[in-house]
Amino acid sequence: MSVAICIKDFDGIGFLKGNNDKNKEVHIKKGDRIEWNNEGYLWFKNICFGHMDAYPGQYFKF
Repeated sequence: MSVAICIKDFDGIGFLKGNNDKNKEVHIKKGDRIEWNNEGYLWFKNICFGHMDAYPGQYFKF
């Protein structure tokens, strides 16, 4: 996985790896590191919260 830095606080909802049925809140603070996989999905502490194309430069520095 690749790493990016959060440049603006982000709050959202995602799902745990392997469990698409349960929504989990995600709270990412400026300076936190996130990861993205080879398909472009964004991950923070094993929670997938979106796709990198949905946030072009708004919250994360890739």
